Amino acid sequence: MFTDGPHSHLRHLPHLPSASARPPFVWYMSARSFSTRVLGLLDLQSRPLVTQDSQGPMQYRLFGYPVFVTPAIPENLAVGSGTKLSYVAFAHPRYLHIGLSNDVEIAVSTDLYFAQNQTAVRLVVYHDFAAAPAAGVVMLKGVA
Repeated sequence: MFTDGPHSHLRHLPHLPSASARPPFVWYMSARSFSTRVLGLLDLQSRPLVTQDSQGPMQYRLFGYPVFVTPAIPENLAVGSGTKLSYVAFAHPRYLHIGLSNDVEIAVSTDLYFAQNQTAVRLVVYHDFAAAPAAGVVMLKGVA
């Protein structure tokens, strides 16, 4: 499931306090990764690693931390020889920053589809993404 070997991703979690990372932390993953790979994980005593949280706003917890399932994480990445892979992020929600420009770029072409009697219109909105502090975000790549 993970490219670095089984459970090797756990070695990054103890380093979060030294990176000045403060809780609350949340797991972010795609729906396919969660339902096909993570939901069925068991520990060495055959207990599920994912538990249901009936009190909180997020339905599941992994290693005690809430799981946020989102369609915004792509499921078609290629890592090494694997394809159709995804990634999982573990971070405080305030460490993930999304910048959105107020400008909307509009382009119109009346010549592109002239033979079909159509007009092409393109709208572009610019956005950017950053993580800060970067050491406070753990990314697990190569998740099937």
